[in-house]
Amino acid sequence: MKLIFGLLLASIASAQTWEVLFDGVSTKGWLEVTGAPFPTSWKIEDGCLKTVPNPQNMQDLRTVASFRNFEFRFEWRLAPGGNSGVKYRIEKTDRWQRPGESGYQARARGPEYQLLDDPKAPANQQSGSLYTVHAPQLKKLPAPDVFHESSIIVLTDRVEHWLDGERVLSYPLSAPPKESFLSLQNHNSVVWFRNLRVRRLDAEAKAIAYLQVEVPRWRKENGCYSCHNNGDGGRALTLAAQRGWAEAPEPVTNWENDRSNPAFSDKKLARIHFADGAALAADQLPDGSWKIDGEESLGSPVTYGRPLATYLTLQKIRAGGLFEAAKEADAWLRSLKPISVVDAAAKSMTTGQPEPILLAAQNADGGWGPYPGRPSEAFDTAVALLALHRHNPAAVARGRAYLAKTQQPTGGWPETTRPPGSLSYAQHISTTAWATIALLTTLDSER
Repeated sequence: MKLIFGLLLASIASAQTWEVLFDGVSTKGWLEVTGAPFPTSWKIEDGCLKTVPNPQNMQDLRTVASFRNFEFRFEWRLAPGGNSGVKYRIEKTDRWQRPGESGYQARARGPEYQLLDDPKAPANQQSGSLYTVHAPQLKKLPAPDVFHESSIIVLTDRVEHWLDGERVLSYPLSAPPKESFLSLQNHNSVVWFRNLRVRRLDAEAKAIAYLQVEVPRWRKENGCYSCHNNGDGGRALTLAAQRGWAEAPEPVTNWENDRSNPAFSDKKLARIHFADGAALAADQLPDGSWKIDGEESLGSPVTYGRPLATYLTLQKIRAGGLFEAAKEADAWLRSLKPISVVDAAAKSMTTGQPEPILLAAQNADGGWGPYPGRPSEAFDTAVALLALHRHNPAAVARGRAYLAKTQQPTGGWPETTRPPGSLSYAQHISTTAWATIALLTTLDSER
């Protein structure tokens, strides 16, 4: 099982989503760097964006789209003695006209991946450098009049420059990057750009792409709905669709007649995910709560624990107009004296006031464990973020950074299990779904 799960994750990791930024035939997706229409100082030639040198009329280009964490891959060619660059994390743009000139200048201001054919230039101005700041580690200078391939990778904590398949530079970031467009420089020399493409590396985008594969996989392969794929994962993709990040998942229909293996059947959990308010009311306990498993247990991605299960059900029965049942559930949640992070989060989301334990339990790495002082876990962190996102932006920013840092290359997160350290595909998908929901919900908090 462990080998199969590892192979499954590896297959997902190999599927990357690239966005083509230049189609080779049109200026679609490109503007003059200050936002004006595509300038006459550039043209399309042989499937390339090519500069038209004129010292009185030099404008940089910009992408219409903006990016935060990404890999930008492009091919470029310089005429002998040429000078150009690619700018990212743009700080500002300038547009001006010099006295007596017929054209105008337009520049982006920001970090620059330098492109240069000048063996006598300083090392921190050679191709692949962070212009005038960091020198690249080059085995040899790239030759002019041939195409080279470069990549710029911007992550939460660092930037990498790649040239012809080799990483030539890496430098740290003092703060997470903000969204910015990309800019191609016109430095009054001939340069060609082609095969420009980007893949977003934001944690949200990676997680959504992963869930878009995994959510439908279980039903296709097993002939039944899964509370974890179609329930938790479906909730994450529905939220992503509402935010414009993805297509809505296929609706769950006729779930009660699923051909599920009895060993994997949990009707109480399934009703929380798929049933309407009336069906849920039958599972409400006399004290007003809902309980999925047979014992009182610490909340987990699979069974939630009684407070979180009650909170999730409360949202559905309120929407269904079952106000008396909702009143009882609300009263039960407000009466809690939580000692765990998940239970405190469930109460906080009910009352709209953060429980003191939530802030006290945040670890130095920005995450939360199941109890104060316990190692951070993705699930506990996600639920805590959902409870705090309207109340404490600083704590939320640290929690988001923890999730981004612990995300796997596939786009998922290590499963939170009780006890920790176990291997569970179901808990992996549920953990990933909760982390995705938390990141999407707290985007506004970060801004």
